[in-house]
Amino acid sequence: MPEMNGFEAATVLQKTMPQVPLFMFTHHRCDEVESQAASVGIRAAFSKYTGIDALVAQVSEVLNPAKSDRSSHHESRSGRVATIAVPFASD
Repeated sequence: MPEMNGFEAATVLQKTMPQVPLFMFTHHRCDEVESQAASVGIRAAFSKYTGIDALVAQVSEVLNPAKSDRSSHHESRSGRVATIAVPFASD
């Protein structure tokens, strides 16, 4: 983005629309990126190679924690950024 990076944009969005859950797509997923994402209010970070079915499942889990298995949602509720890395199937 020419004017700000994704973390800066997330900070602005979190301040102006805190009720909107933020998600991030990244090619550079690591502990440092996930920590920075969580610090600016991003609810989940996804690999750019995440398949659509896995993406929909993970977003649903983050948005509807009561409907998902509580043990599989533990990291998201504890303050860590939920992450997923599933290869995208081309067929």
